Amino acid sequence: MVLSGILAAQRDRVRSFNASHPFVLRFLLCVAAVLFGLVLIELPFNPSFILTIEPAHVLQNLLVLGILFAVIYMVGLQTRGTAVAFWAVCLGIGCANHYLMSFRGTPVIPSDLFALATAAQVAEGYALTPDASVLAGAASLLALAVLTFRFVPPLTLRARGRVLSAVLGLVLAAGAAVAFVNVDAKLVTGASVKAFHMDRTYQKNGTALSYVVLGQQLLVHEPQGYSDERARELMDQASDLLSERGVPVGESNGADQEGSGAAQAGASKAGAGKGSSKKPTVIAIMNETFADMTLFEELRDCPEATLSNFNRLAGESVASGYSYVPCYGAGTCNSEFEFLTGASLAFLGSGAYPYQYHDLSRARNLARFFGDQGYATSAIHPAAAANWNRDKVYPALGFGRFYDISSFEGAEQLREKTTDRETYAKVLELLDSTDQPQFIFDVTYQNHGGYKKHLVDEGRYVHAKVNGGESPELNEFLSCLQQSDQDLAWLVEQLEQRDEPVVLVFFGDHMPSIANQVCGTKLQLTDNAQVAQSQKRYTTPYLIWANYDAVVPDAATGEAAKKSLFATSTGYDPMPRLNGCPNQVNLSLNYLGSTLIEVTGLPLDGYFAFNAAMRDRLPVLNTVAYMDERTNWHKWDQDAGEDQRAALEDYQVVQHWSLFGNG
Repeated sequence: MVLSGILAAQRDRVRSFNASHPFVLRFLLCVAAVLFGLVLIELPFNPSFILTIEPAHVLQNLLVLGILFAVIYMVGLQTRGTAVAFWAVCLGIGCANHYLMSFRGTPVIPSDLFALATAAQVAEGYALTPDASVLAGAASLLALAVLTFRFVPPLTLRARGRVLSAVLGLVLAAGAAVAFVNVDAKLVTGASVKAFHMDRTYQKNGTALSYVVLGQQLLVHEPQGYSDERARELMDQASDLLSERGVPVGESNGADQEGSGAAQAGASKAGAGKGSSKKPTVIAIMNETFADMTLFEELRDCPEATLSNFNRLAGESVASGYSYVPCYGAGTCNSEFEFLTGASLAFLGSGAYPYQYHDLSRARNLARFFGDQGYATSAIHPAAAANWNRDKVYPALGFGRFYDISSFEGAEQLREKTTDRETYAKVLELLDSTDQPQFIFDVTYQNHGGYKKHLVDEGRYVHAKVNGGESPELNEFLSCLQQSDQDLAWLVEQLEQRDEPVVLVFFGDHMPSIANQVCGTKLQLTDNAQVAQSQKRYTTPYLIWANYDAVVPDAATGEAAKKSLFATSTGYDPMPRLNGCPNQVNLSLNYLGSTLIEVTGLPLDGYFAFNAAMRDRLPVLNTVAYMDERTNWHKWDQDAGEDQRAALEDYQVVQHWSLFGNG
């Protein structure tokens, strides 16, 4: 009786305080909303955020969250439910960061919000298992909701108050949008972005501040010194330079060169090995998560990780080596973008997905180039057409046909995904469908993560030993990789038997995120060594093979090739040679398209001539770092020398012309 009386008295005092101090409670709710919003957004992903986020950045995160909450709260008419909804959103972002780190090795970035449909499609391959940090966040949200509805009285606004609240919220949102566009948050806050360690970026800056900084990088701005005339001048200079080297170059950008003398000469040279002047059909295969895991010391002597067929074919190819790609663990569309357009993600902002929000209908790219040369153009990807917006992007780039999952009904499956060989069979079917030269771009799907479901049957399953034990995820991935290696050999056997000239370029889109888990190679001390080791996670092998005596590209001859092999002069672990291939050249993926055109013997247009000429000045250019002509690595936050600055500025001018100018 005494206890119940005490509790009743306490409730009466709370009600009395609530009735007499409603604005105090509202103020406390707003403060709690922002503070606990920070906790809920960080807790699942970075439980020790109090220790990792720099003090100044903590206040900056609270400011960002405060503005966001104020907008939601005012537009939401200041109800208690808006506070709970805000917390739920914060927790959702924190959980998304947590799970994406385990899937692909990076947290959520702003451009991911443009790819929610794609994320839903591919998420089926991953297992979502709540752990202690996720459960703690969920319990905290539940407790906050109960306390809010228990102790904070509802606020009833009259009609005029509702309108005023909504208008003030919208005005605040407009002001925040203006500041977002015009104020450089990275400069003002001192936040840093490590493109190849996005998890550390978030841990140091905080999620909310990182979102603002990365979001601003998605805005398109004309580069310094840009004009259409300057871009054309640079392309003309590159064309003249390559012509002096004997590289076939056309006279225009985007015009039909079918009847030009240069085009006919290139076609004759390309078809010489098959006894005709027919232009070669070109097959480009971007193989899902095809990677050379022997780059890591832990797997260097592992037979299950060795790509025996690929290595053999690389030694027989016109050109082969390693390509430096823009993504790690995920982001296939960005590797597509760089290969097809010759553009670099390094100039479009960390975490950008051009397929999702840029109009690429004017962009110079391989599909448009080969279409201008009279080729039929086709794209293949045995998944949903809407993934990464491909159903809209491929036509915009100039592909005439797109074969998605609907073209593979009843196809053989591996891990519940269409096999590589089934897509190669589709390629061969297209070759038989017409005598017209073709450009076929095949994006495979078989090896897509995750690797925890263990869907590979025992007949194909490999058992790799790493550090004296086995990793089920690694074993599943390597099982898929070995199957891809065998299917590549099968495809080349089929192409060898064909009479028409064919050029095949084959490369991987990115490394699997499990490289972080199974490979513990420590970074060396020098800046060059650190970047080189980090770049290994952004490296995949490639080859360019032909069934005739094709043209050896300029990139694989003379001084340019020696430089791109990255000799040991800088003292770091160099990339190994592929089976002693005589025409090996390592390059970033944005250069692979122009290298491919050179192999066909067709004349480069002005844009791809510029791209090819830039290989000498910047042999590697990706989101991690860039390499100068002396094989020295440069981080993006380091000051560049005058020559490097000029090269970077020139590249940005022509890239902007291709993607957003070109008028």
